[in-house]
Amino acid sequence: MAKAVLPFADWIDCARDPKESNQQRLYFLGTFDRRITFYSQQVRALRLAHALDATNAIAPGDTIAVVGAGAAGVTIAMAFALMGHDVTLYDPADNVLHLQSGSDRLLHPHIYEWPRVGSLDDQAGLPILDWTAGSGADVCAALQLSFGSALGRLSDKLRFANRHRLERLERHNGDWRLTLKHEGADVCRIKQHVVLCIGFGAERKCGGVIPTDYWKQNAIGTNADEPEAPAKYLVSGNGDGALTELLRLLITNFEHVEFTRTFLGMFSGNTLREAADRSFAGTAVGDDLEASFQQHLLPLLEVHGILDRLAHLLRRDRHVTVNSSGPLYATAKASQLNQCMVFALLETAKRENVPVVRSKGHLKSVEPAAGGGMTAVGIADGTNPVTTVFKHVIARHGPEKAARYKAADAFFVVHENYMKALC
Repeated sequence: MAKAVLPFADWIDCARDPKESNQQRLYFLGTFDRRITFYSQQVRALRLAHALDATNAIAPGDTIAVVGAGAAGVTIAMAFALMGHDVTLYDPADNVLHLQSGSDRLLHPHIYEWPRVGSLDDQAGLPILDWTAGSGADVCAALQLSFGSALGRLSDKLRFANRHRLERLERHNGDWRLTLKHEGADVCRIKQHVVLCIGFGAERKCGGVIPTDYWKQNAIGTNADEPEAPAKYLVSGNGDGALTELLRLLITNFEHVEFTRTFLGMFSGNTLREAADRSFAGTAVGDDLEASFQQHLLPLLEVHGILDRLAHLLRRDRHVTVNSSGPLYATAKASQLNQCMVFALLETAKRENVPVVRSKGHLKSVEPAAGGGMTAVGIADGTNPVTTVFKHVIARHGPEKAARYKAADAFFVVHENYMKALC
């Protein structure tokens, strides 16, 4: 299993409040961690499983329910089974890892650690459910095969109950009672341990904007030519989701995996990594990086002709506004590589006179405009409110976690308060 850097007790205490007797043997996996990636959730799962097993927290004969068959849930369920524990994995979908299946978004195990040495290693290097960087569709297809094979080998310890949605979680004589909806009927199960890997839910709603899942294909901002140019888009947010949407809207025939590798290949040796190191040196969470990018990154982009090479990739049939409530490039709010790529692209757009508006403010709501389209409320371009009528608004303001955990809402609130106190 993955080597734990912290003592075993600390890994367990990251998943539940040790002082809350009403939450004993209930664990939340990675719900409130700052950096959430497919790989990091697998690592957290392996560490928690190892810690619980090594400290004998799971008694012989105990049964475990793992709720949620994403990266964390699949990994911890398989780890428990390999350790000899009885575990059932529940999910409302037909198959495991459904969220990223079919996605052309980049899944890379280490790229969010860039520019650290080794961050471009394509291999995850995990003891189980290992994988190689690629599109979400390719990675998930391979891991689904691996998990399916494990189900056959570990059938006496590992079960996958698909089409089971958790409706209610309650204490029951010191154990846990799960009420799950399956094929329209309630199914009740008693387990000694419960691990909640429910995930993070849909994006937060904003007025009339219907949130679209980051990993799912949708008709907003695809590679198709715009029927009426220029089509006007608003992207709101400064996290990885928003920055990736910005790349997708501005780059011709954008493919996440291909563009990322193409961009990295434009630089010789460690020049980009070294410029990024200088740009981020001495900054604290939330600091505005733009002046540092202008000082350390822009000269590199110019002298190596990167702006020239990006110019022919720019779309000319879209007019994009990008909004953020704080700095667009804020330390630790998105991956450093995504921030560098977006900075390079926006500098290219500026030089090529491709209009990209930078607005600021909290996007309060979106309202329908006369004659079609929509307007944004609460954002401004300088001191002037943005009055543009947009064809599409894409809000990437983070997930609705509380709604996702409604079935365990009382326990969720306690854990949320516990984690806030730790931070």
